[in-house]
Amino acid sequence: MRDEQAGLVIQTFREVVRKQVFMLAEPIDKSLLPAPGEDFRCARVAITGDLSGAVSLVVPSELCREIAANMLGVVSKEHLASFRAEDSFLELANVFTGHLRGALVGQGARVRAMLPELSTMDLTEWRAYLASPDCQGFLVDETPVLVKVTTEALAS
Repeated sequence: MRDEQAGLVIQTFREVVRKQVFMLAEPIDKSLLPAPGEDFRCARVAITGDLSGAVSLVVPSELCREIAANMLGVVSKEHLASFRAEDSFLELANVFTGHLRGALVGQGARVRAMLPELSTMDLTEWRAYLASPDCQGFLVDETPVLVKVTTEALAS
Protein backbone atom coordinates (compact mmCIF):
# COMPACT_ATOMS: atom_id res chain seq x y z
CA MET A 1 0.00 0.00 0.00
CA ARG A 2 1.42 3.39 -0.97
CA ASP A 3 2.13 5.81 1.89
CA GLU A 4 -0.51 8.29 0.71
CA GLN A 5 -3.13 5.54 0.40
CA ALA A 6 -2.11 4.08 3.78
CA GLY A 7 -2.63 7.49 5.39
CA LEU A 8 -6.13 7.76 3.91
CA VAL A 9 -6.97 4.22 5.04
CA ILE A 10 -5.84 4.96 8.60
CA GLN A 11 -7.64 8.30 8.82
CA THR A 12 -10.86 7.00 7.26
CA PHE A 13 -10.99 3.78 9.27
CA ARG A 14 -10.41 5.59 12.56
CA GLU A 15 -13.15 8.11 11.78
CA VAL A 16 -15.72 5.57 10.60
CA VAL A 17 -15.14 3.24 13.56
CA ARG A 18 -15.43 6.16 15.99
CA LYS A 19 -18.63 7.50 14.43
CA GLN A 20 -20.38 4.24 13.49
CA VAL A 21 -19.56 1.95 16.40
CA PHE A 22 -18.23 4.35 19.06
CA MET A 23 -14.93 2.50 19.39
CA LEU A 24 -11.31 3.62 19.20
CA ALA A 25 -9.22 2.33 16.30
CA GLU A 26 -5.49 2.83 16.66
CA PRO A 27 -3.09 1.94 13.86
CA ILE A 28 -0.35 -0.44 14.95
CA ASP A 29 2.66 -2.00 13.32
CA LYS A 30 1.51 -5.42 12.17
CA SER A 31 4.45 -7.11 13.89
CA LEU A 32 3.17 -5.79 17.24
CA LEU A 33 -0.41 -7.09 16.95
CA PRO A 34 -1.32 -9.34 19.88
CA ALA A 35 -2.36 -12.96 19.36
CA PRO A 36 -5.85 -12.72 17.85
CA GLY A 37 -7.50 -16.09 18.56
CA GLU A 38 -8.56 -18.81 16.15
CA ASP A 39 -11.84 -17.79 14.47
CA PHE A 40 -12.27 -14.71 12.28
CA ARG A 41 -14.78 -13.00 10.02
CA CYS A 42 -13.77 -11.24 6.82
CA ALA A 43 -16.00 -8.65 5.17
CA ARG A 44 -14.89 -7.97 1.59
CA VAL A 45 -16.30 -5.23 -0.64
CA ALA A 46 -15.27 -5.25 -4.30
CA ILE A 47 -15.02 -1.92 -6.10
CA THR A 48 -15.29 -1.32 -9.83
CA GLY A 49 -15.20 1.62 -12.20
CA ASP A 50 -12.46 4.25 -12.53
CA LEU A 51 -10.79 2.44 -9.63
CA SER A 52 -11.00 -1.31 -9.17
CA GLY A 53 -10.01 -3.58 -6.34
CA ALA A 54 -11.35 -4.58 -2.94
CA VAL A 55 -11.58 -3.47 0.65
CA SER A 56 -11.47 -6.17 3.34
CA LEU A 57 -11.88 -6.02 7.11
CA VAL A 58 -10.82 -9.02 9.18
CA VAL A 59 -11.80 -9.26 12.84
CA PRO A 60 -11.94 -11.93 15.54
CA SER A 61 -15.48 -13.32 15.48
CA GLU A 62 -16.35 -12.05 18.97
CA LEU A 63 -15.72 -8.45 17.88
CA CYS A 64 -18.70 -8.67 15.49
CA ARG A 65 -21.02 -8.91 18.50
CA GLU A 66 -19.43 -5.83 20.11
CA ILE A 67 -19.82 -3.92 16.83
CA ALA A 68 -23.50 -4.89 16.68
CA ALA A 69 -24.12 -3.93 20.29
CA ASN A 70 -22.60 -0.49 19.78
CA MET A 71 -24.46 0.10 16.51
CA LEU A 72 -27.76 -0.98 18.03
CA GLY A 73 -27.28 0.60 21.45
CA VAL A 74 -27.66 -2.64 23.39
CA VAL A 75 -25.47 -4.69 25.73
CA SER A 76 -23.21 -7.12 23.84
CA LYS A 77 -24.60 -10.10 25.79
CA GLU A 78 -28.13 -9.46 24.57
CA HIS A 79 -29.57 -11.82 21.98
CA LEU A 80 -30.09 -8.97 19.49
CA ALA A 81 -26.34 -8.24 19.41
CA SER A 82 -25.56 -11.88 18.63
CA PHE A 83 -28.37 -12.10 16.09
CA ARG A 84 -27.21 -8.97 14.22
CA ALA A 85 -23.45 -9.43 14.69
CA GLU A 86 -22.53 -10.38 11.13
CA ASP A 87 -24.96 -7.94 9.50
CA SER A 88 -23.55 -5.11 11.60
CA PHE A 89 -19.99 -6.06 10.68
CA LEU A 90 -20.93 -6.06 6.98
CA GLU A 91 -22.55 -2.65 7.39
CA LEU A 92 -19.38 -1.29 8.99
CA ALA A 93 -17.35 -2.60 6.03
CA ASN A 94 -19.81 -1.06 3.59
CA VAL A 95 -19.74 2.37 5.27
CA PHE A 96 -15.94 2.30 5.52
CA THR A 97 -15.64 1.41 1.83
CA GLY A 98 -17.96 4.25 0.83
CA HIS A 99 -16.00 6.80 2.84
CA LEU A 100 -12.66 5.44 1.63
CA ARG A 101 -13.81 5.47 -1.99
CA GLY A 102 -14.55 9.19 -1.70
CA ALA A 103 -11.19 9.86 -0.04
CA LEU A 104 -9.23 7.91 -2.67
CA VAL A 105 -10.83 9.21 -5.87
CA GLY A 106 -12.99 12.19 -4.97
CA GLN A 107 -16.66 12.68 -5.63
CA GLY A 108 -16.48 13.05 -9.42
CA ALA A 109 -15.07 9.62 -10.20
CA ARG A 110 -17.23 6.71 -11.26
CA VAL A 111 -16.56 4.03 -8.68
CA ARG A 112 -19.14 1.50 -7.54
CA ALA A 113 -18.98 -0.63 -4.42
CA MET A 114 -20.50 -4.10 -4.67
CA LEU A 115 -22.45 -5.71 -1.83
CA PRO A 116 -20.18 -6.83 1.00
CA GLU A 117 -19.39 -10.55 1.23
CA LEU A 118 -18.81 -12.34 4.51
CA SER A 119 -16.46 -15.27 4.98
CA THR A 120 -14.96 -17.20 7.86
CA MET A 121 -11.20 -17.34 8.27
CA ASP A 122 -8.86 -19.37 10.40
CA LEU A 123 -5.52 -18.39 11.93
CA THR A 124 -3.57 -19.49 8.82
CA GLU A 125 -5.66 -17.20 6.60
CA TRP A 126 -5.29 -14.36 9.16
CA ARG A 127 -1.51 -14.74 8.95
CA ALA A 128 -1.63 -14.64 5.14
CA TYR A 129 -3.54 -11.36 5.26
CA LEU A 130 -1.15 -10.05 7.88
CA ALA A 131 1.81 -10.73 5.55
CA SER A 132 0.29 -8.72 2.68
CA PRO A 133 1.88 -5.33 1.96
CA ASP A 134 -1.66 -4.04 1.28
CA CYS A 135 -2.72 -4.72 4.86
CA GLN A 136 -2.81 -2.29 7.80
CA GLY A 137 -3.09 -3.43 11.41
CA PHE A 138 -5.28 -1.74 14.01
CA LEU A 139 -6.28 -2.22 17.60
CA VAL A 140 -10.00 -1.56 17.94
CA ASP A 141 -10.66 -1.26 21.66
CA GLU A 142 -7.57 -3.44 22.18
CA THR A 143 -8.75 -6.11 19.71
CA PRO A 144 -6.57 -6.80 16.65
CA VAL A 145 -8.15 -5.92 13.30
CA LEU A 146 -6.76 -6.08 9.77
CA VAL A 147 -7.74 -3.71 6.96
CA LYS A 148 -6.63 -4.72 3.47
CA VAL A 149 -7.10 -2.37 0.53
CA THR A 150 -6.08 -3.37 -2.97
CA THR A 151 -6.70 -0.87 -5.75
CA GLU A 152 -5.79 -0.35 -9.35
CA ALA A 153 -6.61 2.81 -11.30
CA LEU A 154 -7.97 2.01 -14.72
CA ALA A 155 -6.79 3.84 -17.82
CA SER A 156 -9.35 6.22 -19.29
